[in-house]
Amino acid sequence: MNASYTGFIPILFPKAKIIIDRFHIIQLINRSMNKTRVSAMNRFNTSNGENKKKYRRLKRYWKKMLKKESNLSHTTYSYYSMFGQRLEADIVSEMLSYDAILNATYAIYQAIIKAVEENDYDALSEILNKKISKDISSYMRTSLKTLKKHLPYIKNTFTYPYSNGKIEGTNNKIKVLNRVAYGYRNFSNYKNRIILHFNMKPKVKKKNTEKQKETYSAAA
Repeated sequence: MNASYTGFIPILFPKAKIIIDRFHIIQLINRSMNKTRVSAMNRFNTSNGENKKKYRRLKRYWKKMLKKESNLSHTTYSYYSMFGQRLEADIVSEMLSYDAILNATYAIYQAIIKAVEENDYDALSEILNKKISKDISSYMRTSLKTLKKHLPYIKNTFTYPYSNGKIEGTNNKIKVLNRVAYGYRNFSNYKNRIILHFNMKPKVKKKNTEKQKETYSAAA
């Protein structure tokens, strides 16, 4: 969703249809939701005992706030520190009750996740074209405006099955290889390490192959 990409791609590839990967849509709103949680959490970081408890809960169980709502347990009781024996869904519900902005932002966050997961462009379009509520955090409002701006490209996302997820995954693994080795001074060594990791077979140069054929024919 980088503005520079959407600016030059139509010039270089006039017939291409721009598709925004689902991963980037979810990543964008995920970050906004997490920033909203952190903002709400910090407001409770006071000397007041009750506020401090809310602060610690929001800090400890941040992953549950980002979890897909349908994946939260509504039937199995488990022990949770600072909560006791509770349902996972009840924990999230209680934390959302601490802050109205957090609650409103969470609702639209989950609605977008559901629309993307169900490949429901109409539902997503309806969410983005609605007047943005003031109850939603500034982080999420910015993300919604970004998604609305790219809505024509997002429509292609729901129409075509293409994704660059595999390429992004490979690129991430390559970065990890570089990081765990604390960098490579020699690019050739770095390249060989990548080839070994992905079990790639190096290409045989055609010139060498032709020379070998000539040698074999001469020997015969």
